[in-house]
Amino acid sequence: ITGTNFGSADCLRGVSFGPGHAATFKVKDETTITATVPTARRKGLAIVTVTTASGEDSKAFLMK
Repeated sequence: ITGTNFGSADCLRGVSFGPGHAATFKVKDETTITATVPTARRKGLAIVTVTTASGEDSKAFLMK
């Protein structure tokens, strides 16, 4: 996941691929997060949500 101003690793609270589908993740730097799609998710459109100490942002994501 790439973006801007994610903050330090301490600021990142969570990454999810749709409601109830929390992902394991690791912060590379303030612009890059690596996340593993939960095995329970199926192919198709999902909403990826990144939650930080400052709030959250969601975007559509197509899983193949």
